[in-house]
Amino acid sequence: MRYIHALLVILLTLILSSCNNAAINPEEKGVPEEQTQEPVEEQDTQSINIGEPEINVPANEKDILIGTWHDWPVIGSVDGERYHFYEDGTYIFEYSQYDEAKRILSETGTWSFANNILTLIMSSKITIEGGEQVEAFFDSEYAIKDGTIKVVEMVSPETSVYTLDDILQDTENSPGFWTVDINGISYWKLTDDPNLYLNKPVEDGDNYSA
Repeated sequence: MRYIHALLVILLTLILSSCNNAAINPEEKGVPEEQTQEPVEEQDTQSINIGEPEINVPANEKDILIGTWHDWPVIGSVDGERYHFYEDGTYIFEYSQYDEAKRILSETGTWSFANNILTLIMSSKITIEGGEQVEAFFDSEYAIKDGTIKVVEMVSPETSVYTLDDILQDTENSPGFWTVDINGISYWKLTDDPNLYLNKPVEDGDNYSA
């Protein structure tokens, strides 16, 4: 019995010693210290005003003119006066659709611009002959109904010369749009594409009603 008691004491001592060895300091096990993250550098951001039109800044003032110019900074279902300047040096001028009594619909020809001088040489125009005068929808004295389209080629091209003192970017009515005065009327450049906002093509002899 005495021997059994001694064996139990020795066994208990061995068990306690084993437990103490198992409780090891984490530092001795090589547990890494808490890692610290370097602060992320904030990226520079730019505020974008999506309400402003995109602007392609031309290399020179002649390039500025290429595109469609309208006598108002916006355009709707009815168009005002429009200049369409093409890169090849041709142009189309369209009269306002608000003027229902007009007898000339458009003019075509060539253009040049140098030293603030815009030169237009009109070689043809589209006119209206005949027709009935009816009540106008807008502010015209009357409207033309059932007129006849005539394409008139100029025997002697007509030249018009205008001084364009300033071609500026509008900062009030339509921020970002180029604007210029031609023959005392203000025009805004709506697009770099001169084919936009063109009237439908017509041929000599077509019927016309405002």
